Amino acid sequence: MEQPIAIVVLNWNGLEVTLDCLEALKEQTYTNLEIHLVDNGSMVSEKEALRGHVTKADNIVFYDNPKNLEFAKGVNQVLKKLVKSGKFEFVALLNNDTVPDKNWIAALLNAAKNRGLDMVASKQLFHENPQVIDNAGLTLLSTTEVLPIGAREYSKDFEASFECLCPSAGAGLYKLKVFEEVGFFSTKFKTCYEDAELGLRAALAGFKCGFEPNAKVKHRVSYSVNRIKKSDYGITLQYNMLITYFGLMPKRFKIIHGWKAVLRSLMLMALGVLTFRVNLIKSQVFGWQRFLKDKKALKSSEVKLSNQEIEQLHTPILKFYFKYLKQFIFSGKPTVLE
Repeated sequence: MEQPIAIVVLNWNGLEVTLDCLEALKEQTYTNLEIHLVDNGSMVSEKEALRGHVTKADNIVFYDNPKNLEFAKGVNQVLKKLVKSGKFEFVALLNNDTVPDKNWIAALLNAAKNRGLDMVASKQLFHENPQVIDNAGLTLLSTTEVLPIGAREYSKDFEASFECLCPSAGAGLYKLKVFEEVGFFSTKFKTCYEDAELGLRAALAGFKCGFEPNAKVKHRVSYSVNRIKKSDYGITLQYNMLITYFGLMPKRFKIIHGWKAVLRSLMLMALGVLTFRVNLIKSQVFGWQRFLKDKKALKSSEVKLSNQEIEQLHTPILKFYFKYLKQFIFSGKPTVLE
C-alpha cells in the first residue's frame, strides 16, 4: 500500500503555468498524493479562477493568503502543519512553473527508500530545451557558495545517481524529519538561496541528499527568474551566500575557506572591469558591504559531522569554474549575479 506523500506548490499570479503543473501532478503514477496549493496574494480574479479548479477529488488543500508572503513564509506555513499532523514521512516541494514527468514522485521516493536518503534532488530540465540541464541538485564549493550542479550541460551526461549537498526547492523531496530537527526555511532570505541555506543546515546536521536522474521535471526557468529578479537581485544573492557560509560553518572552516570567498569576489570584480559588466561588480561590492554591516546575520548552527566530513562537503572549484567561465563570462551571457 502506498504511503501518503504531500506536495507543496506556491502560486503568485501564475495561473496558466500553475494549472499546467497541477495537470501534470494528476498524471503521476504514484497516486497517494495530497497537494497543498498556496495562493500567495494573487489578484482576486486569478485567485478565484484557481480556486475554481480545486476539487476534493483532486486531493488538493487550498491556502488563501491575502498578501504575498514570499517563498519562505508561504512554504513554512504548510510545512509546520504537515509536521504537526504526523501523517507524512515525506514532502515534495515543486515550483508552479514546472511540469513533472509522470514518474517524478515514484522515482524520488524509490531513491529515498533504496539509497537511504533524507533529501532527493530532481533532474530539472529547461522547459524550452529538455535536452539541457537547469540543475541536478546543489553543491557547496570550496569558495563557500552553494551553486547548482550541471547548469546548461546536456541531460545525457547525467544518467547516473550521485550524492550532493541538497535539492533545489524547485523540485525536491524532503523527509519532514529534516524540518523537525533543523528548522524551516529562513524568513531572512528574500527571493533566493533559501533552499541552499536550509540544505547546508541539514547537511551539517548529518542529513544525506542524492541526485535521482529518473525524477525529471521541465522548468520554465526564464519565467521564474524574471518574475523575482529585481535591480538588487545580484547583491542580495551575494549577501545571502556570505551569511549562509559564515553564519553556519564552524570557525575552523571560516578560516580555511573564507579567504577563497574574498579572492573569488576580487576575481569576479576584475572580470567585470575587463568585460564592462557593471552589475557583476556591484553584486560583489555591495553584497560584501551589506554582509559586513549585518552582525546579526552571524548565527551558529548545530553540527553533528566531524571536521573530515565537513571538509568532504566542499567541492573542488577548478573544474566547476572552468565551465562557469566558459558558459557565462566568456560567452557574454549574464550570470545569476547580474
